Amino acid sequence: MKNLSFLSKFFWIESNSIAPFDKAQGRRREELHTAVLSEPCRRRLRQYILVTILFSLHMVRADTTQELLLRAYTCYQQKDFSQAYTLYESIEPKDLLVWYNMGNCCYKLGNVVQAVAYWHKARRHALPEERATISYNIDVAEIQLAVSGEHGVLAKLERKLDAAPLFWLQIMFLFCWFSCFFFIKKYNRGTKYRALFGSILIIVTLSSGLAVVIKYKSLQQRGVVMKPNVSVFAGPDQQYHVVGVLNAACPVTLVEERESWCKIKHQRCSGWVPKEMITVV
Repeated sequence: MKNLSFLSKFFWIESNSIAPFDKAQGRRREELHTAVLSEPCRRRLRQYILVTILFSLHMVRADTTQELLLRAYTCYQQKDFSQAYTLYESIEPKDLLVWYNMGNCCYKLGNVVQAVAYWHKARRHALPEERATISYNIDVAEIQLAVSGEHGVLAKLERKLDAAPLFWLQIMFLFCWFSCFFFIKKYNRGTKYRALFGSILIIVTLSSGLAVVIKYKSLQQRGVVMKPNVSVFAGPDQQYHVVGVLNAACPVTLVEERESWCKIKHQRCSGWVPKEMITVV
C-alpha cells in the first residue's frame, strides 16, 4: 500500500470503458485502466530529456573541437601551415590556444602583421606565465617589422600587473590612503622615525595609485594597425590635417568610435583613423 500511495502522487488512473458486446455472444463488459503521467511529472520528464539532448550536443561539439585541434596540430607538425590555419579558424568559440596557434601559422606563412594581431588577442586571455611567451613572440615580430611597440617603463609595469585584479588594487590604494590620512592627522608631530614611516606610507600610497591607473589603462580596448603607413587625422575625416603616421602592427588604444572612424591613442600620436585599418584585440 505504501508503494501504491507513493505512485499515486505521480500517476493518475484514467478509466476508459469499452462498450459491452452482444450478450448473445457470451461476452462480459470489461474496463481498461490505463496509467497516464501527471502534468508535473510530464514537465519534469521533458526537462530531463532536454538536458540529456543538450549534454549530448555539448559532448559531440567537444569531440568535434578536439578532433579539429588534433588535425590542425598534425598539419602544423607536417609544415602544412595553410591547412592548419584553416582548421584553427573553423573552431568556434576560439580561446587562447586557438588564437595563439593561428598567430603561429600566420607567422610561418609570412603574414607577420596578422600574426601580431592574433598574439595580442591570445595575450588578453593568457595567464602571467603564458603572457611571457606570447610577449616574446610579439617583440620578435615588432623588431622584424621595425615597429615601435610598447617597451617603455609604463609598458613593463603594465605587464607586471597583468595578474593583479583591478578590484584588489583599488582596495589596497584605499587602505593605504586612509592609513596615510590617519597617520598624518594623528602623528603630524613626532620623532624622525615617525616622519620616516610617514614618508614611506606616502610613497606606498602613491605607488598603489599609480598601479590602479596603469591597470585601468591596460583594461581599455586595444587594437592593432593592419596596414603600413596609416595616416592619423585630427578629426574623423580625411579633410582634417595629418597628425602622424603609424606602421603596420603598431598597438593602439581605442578611445572612441564614430561611424566608419575610430579614435586611437598611441605613444607617438593620437587621432582618428578609418576603422578598417584597425583590428580590435
